[in-house]
Amino acid sequence: MDPRQADLILDCMSCVICVAFHPVLPSIICAGTFNGEVLVWDIARENTKQIHSSRAEDCHEDAVASVVWTPDAGSKGKKYQIQSVGSDGKVFTWVLPSPPSNLDQSAGLILRTDRVARSLRGGSTSPEAQYGASSVSFSSRDRRQFIVGCESGNIFKCGLGVMNQSSTQRGMRSPDSATGKAAKSGDQQLKSPIAFAFVPLKGPVYGVDCSPFHRNAFLACGTDGCVHFFSALQNRPLFSLDPSQGYLFSVRWSPSRPMVCAVGTAGGSVLLYDLQIDQTNPVLTLEADEKKKAVVSVEFSQKRSHYLACGGVGGQVKIFRLPSDLCHRQPSEEARLQDIVEA
Repeated sequence: MDPRQADLILDCMSCVICVAFHPVLPSIICAGTFNGEVLVWDIARENTKQIHSSRAEDCHEDAVASVVWTPDAGSKGKKYQIQSVGSDGKVFTWVLPSPPSNLDQSAGLILRTDRVARSLRGGSTSPEAQYGASSVSFSSRDRRQFIVGCESGNIFKCGLGVMNQSSTQRGMRSPDSATGKAAKSGDQQLKSPIAFAFVPLKGPVYGVDCSPFHRNAFLACGTDGCVHFFSALQNRPLFSLDPSQGYLFSVRWSPSRPMVCAVGTAGGSVLLYDLQIDQTNPVLTLEADEKKKAVVSVEFSQKRSHYLACGGVGGQVKIFRLPSDLCHRQPSEEARLQDIVEA
């Protein structure tokens, strides 16, 4: 194995924006692209690796910000489907057909603020305003609930329970009065998943992450340069971290330490915070890019929590081994998180 050379290269017609491995079948990979496509590969296949793709008429009209595998409720957890969230403000559900062919788009939503207080709508006060997603995180406690960060700075708590069936999604294009963009006439029939709006940040929200240890705790970061700690039940942050590192592009909770998180910065570093020890300064700084290029993705290993991977605009992926004190849960740590969220 040569860490400087890829073992497998999957060619695409457009830039890949996001990738997600199947939670049970490790050879199955889903990706969302810059031109709005959703693709699925099976890297265990000897010949053609790509097994599914979205139809041209079903694609997002802008870049796909996130793809997530979620359990199919109708299969009692035995099957998985794909949720894609795009910069066009749409949320689609995709079902994998058998045998391999085009993905079936089974349902859809659109991020509109018709049920949001005018003071929390950000740049546009129109009830028909359509918001493009820039970051998404699904709750680990309820995979039908998710947090969306938007290019406008808005942050919304959303749910899949109001999904429309795919028959309402297709139609001729007509002008969108709120955004000025061309929109499908079927968009007017799509419901909004927004259940709650938070006070907007001052700039695009590039990272959101739901806590794996508390259903209401989540983090958000973006061009305002801060990491904001939210409760999903309150519209303002409980507190904010200001590392003075410029734009922040990614934030992740540790899967093993309820009070530890990692943040990717514009200056090429990854900041590790232990909120049980210090709610102001990072306890560890990892230099991820020698040329100080931005770190845009940070991920903890779910099974080996002492490993942390990061990727940046310089094209490099680095894996760090974390010290043991950032990996092993501390006494009363989960209770401390609960106290902060429910104070």
